Amino acid sequence: MGLRVIDISTKNKRGFTLLEVIISIATLSLISLFILQMFMASSDLNNRAKNTDAALTKAITEIEKIKGGQRPAPGTTFVYYDEKWLPTNGSGGAAFVQEIFVSPDSAGSLLYVINSKVWDYGGGEKTLLLSELQAKKYFPNETEAAR
Repeated sequence: MGLRVIDISTKNKRGFTLLEVIISIATLSLISLFILQMFMASSDLNNRAKNTDAALTKAITEIEKIKGGQRPAPGTTFVYYDEKWLPTNGSGGAAFVQEIFVSPDSAGSLLYVINSKVWDYGGGEKTLLLSELQAKKYFPNETEAAR
């Protein structure tokens, strides 16, 4: 039995060339950029969904307040909210604006239509979050209420 000689020279061994490393880094960068854009888009979509949900909740709350109270005066009312959906005093610095429009269903009718729309004023541009939420409520007149 003879001894085996192992050749440890580097002539036959290959590593990655500089070109292969650059190409792999470029490929990983493109994939990372695509994934980052997906995360940013999903974050924006999530924020919009939260704001739309909050807008719907505020609209339902205001409509229920009107439906539960006395007959409202016809007309338009605006409610202003900050970026955390807390009511603010006036439009200065408001991130969201809710328009509540109350009107009789037809001339002289006691059936009132209540419409609510909510806009997002974030970023300096006006975006409609909730196009329209509508409810109807019959408000008896004073003689009917006295019976």
